[in-house]
Amino acid sequence: MAGIGRKILSGLRAQNIPVIEKGSNKTIFNYEQLKRFNLNESRLPPETIIINKPHSFYDDYRPQIQIIIISIALLLFTIVILVFNIRKRMMAEEALRLSEERFRQLADAGWEAISIHKDGLLLQANEVFFDLFGYTRQELINKQIMDLIFPAECLELVQEKVKNNDINPYEVKGRHKNGSLFPMEIRVREMKFEGENIRMAAMRDLTERKAMEEKLSQSLKLEAIGTLAGGIAHDFNNILSAILGYSELTLLHLPENSQAENHLKKVLDAGNRARSLVQQILTFARESKEELQPVQVSLVVNEALKLLRASLPASIEIRKQISSDSLILGDPTQIHQIIMNLCTNAGKAMPNGGILSITLTETTADETLLAKYPEMKKTRYLQLTVKDTGSGIAPEIKNRIFDPFFTTRSKESGTGLGLSVVHGIVKNCQGIITLASELHCGSTFNIFLPVIDHEILSVSPVSGPLRRGTEHILFIDDENSLVEIAETFLERLGYRVSGFTSSMEALEKFRATPKAFDLVITDMTMPKMTGDNLSRKILAIREDIPIILCTGFSEQISEEKAREIGIKTFLMKPINQETLTRTVGDILDSA
Repeated sequence: MAGIGRKILSGLRAQNIPVIEKGSNKTIFNYEQLKRFNLNESRLPPETIIINKPHSFYDDYRPQIQIIIISIALLLFTIVILVFNIRKRMMAEEALRLSEERFRQLADAGWEAISIHKDGLLLQANEVFFDLFGYTRQELINKQIMDLIFPAECLELVQEKVKNNDINPYEVKGRHKNGSLFPMEIRVREMKFEGENIRMAAMRDLTERKAMEEKLSQSLKLEAIGTLAGGIAHDFNNILSAILGYSELTLLHLPENSQAENHLKKVLDAGNRARSLVQQILTFARESKEELQPVQVSLVVNEALKLLRASLPASIEIRKQISSDSLILGDPTQIHQIIMNLCTNAGKAMPNGGILSITLTETTADETLLAKYPEMKKTRYLQLTVKDTGSGIAPEIKNRIFDPFFTTRSKESGTGLGLSVVHGIVKNCQGIITLASELHCGSTFNIFLPVIDHEILSVSPVSGPLRRGTEHILFIDDENSLVEIAETFLERLGYRVSGFTSSMEALEKFRATPKAFDLVITDMTMPKMTGDNLSRKILAIREDIPIILCTGFSEQISEEKAREIGIKTFLMKPINQETLTRTVGDILDSA
């Protein structure tokens, strides 16, 4: 300001004096005076200097505080990163745990026993593995197990397969903890795990498959027997018919109670046993072709036991307990055969005497039977039990006792068909047969047959004199001997018989004089024209003519098919003469 005053005094005009907008000096205020006059620092000019103002902690330690703040920020950032990584790792570990759990559940739910080994040491296995061999996890994990789960005779094979890295499946015997052996399939594969060579083995119990294969083999055997029976039955029954027929004819001319008559009766007995044997064989061939009917088994049991008491030694005590009169669907003759075969076998198993028990009760299949025999249903069954105190059955042949022609007796004592026939009949009745036996402790056969609800009918036995008549019968069979036998028997009863061994000649005879005949009896299997075709042609000529069709065995014809053709009666050879003559009489009476 003093400088400006000097310029004015020296005569310098005011407009020429430069304006100073900003001085070079700074304004200075005392902090205490500002507070005293309650002046706000924000109203002071810029670059004002305030003196005597107290200093803050931040102003004194600003660099240090800034470093601390930056360090805390970095620490918090590091903690966030660590928490994120830890969370991510925990999620990965949880996913791995769930994956392992799913894999373990999948492995445990499978059919195969899976195990992981290293140098013969068991590292890990699923639950199926421990169930298969009967051990707990603690008993086998991290232990050498080869000697435990394989018998000595199979151990060398397993070790050789492992040594050669053979990855193909093969069969060996496994050993359960209780010492029992069972068939199993095993395959081993080498693999790397965490940088180490390990082996993973997959094993499968073959017990059920072997049982199914055995059943299939049994079925094929029965089918083979059926094919064999079908091939020989017709010719054999024709031969047997001739033997029985001529024997019956000869008996008519022999004095009663003569030695010749006794000898010939023994021939007839032998022929009837042969006929029974053929019928047993045909049981396999016919399978389910028999016409089943309601059968009261209790009556059949009582009848069979009367016959057995006379044939079994007095040293064998028969105990009977019948507590059911229920009906089953079957064939009375075959049910009778079941009882006779089982009881006869039981008697032979007790040469020095014993107890034969026959029990008949009604029961319902329990869970044990249903699990063992899936073909059974949870319904009512008639249980027939035949038990003896004989020698029992050795374990090694139990699975073969139902095989056709299998027997432990001499050829003179049995054919080996008894139990096979029983098995076939029970199967045909939709039933089940079981065996419980120990060597020297007897045997027990249990047969379960489904019960049906049906009214019990009484049947009167056929009796009375044979019918006599004068009707004209056309008889056709390609065996001349059978024609001769039939002519002789029927003519003795007054019938007129025209016999032919050629179906073609018989057809021409009938075509020439169809009204001359009252009845036609024809064989089934004949050259040039079979009996069913002959019957069709005869019925085409005269539809009201009654026809009897006879056969030793034929897969081409059955009783049902014969009735569809129009044939009145279907007879199985060999036919005894009383059956033939009574059948002839019944048909002619109903014509």
